[in-house]
Amino acid sequence: MLVSTLAAFLTVWSKKFFMCSRYYFDNDTMNDIASLCGMRVNRDVYPIDNSVVMIRSTDGIKLTGIKWGYPEINGSGVIINAKAESVLEKKLFRDGIKGRRAVIPARYFYE
Repeated sequence: MLVSTLAAFLTVWSKKFFMCSRYYFDNDTMNDIASLCGMRVNRDVYPIDNSVVMIRSTDGIKLTGIKWGYPEINGSGVIINAKAESVLEKKLFRDGIKGRRAVIPARYFYE
C-alpha cells in the first residue's frame, strides 16, 4: 500500500513540472474515442501519461494506446520535443520521424 501511495503521489507531483507539451481532449473527442475503440482517456494529457493516437497499420488507420514521450537513455525521464532542423540527425528520433508517425486527436495543445 505504501509503495502504491508513493507512486501515485510522485506521478501527481511530477505533473506539476510539466506545464508545457500537454494536450487536451474536449468532451466530444473523448466520447468519439470511447465509441470508436472503447478506451477512456484523461482530459489533460501530460508527458509520461498513456493516451490514444491514430496510427497507420496493415488494416488501415486505427486508434491505439501509447505513452507520451521518448524514454531517456538513462531511464530518468522522458524526452518530449525535438528541433525540427535536427530531428533526422538524432538517432533517438530518426526512425520514428521516417516511418512511425502518429496523429493525436486532441482539441488543444499547450506549448
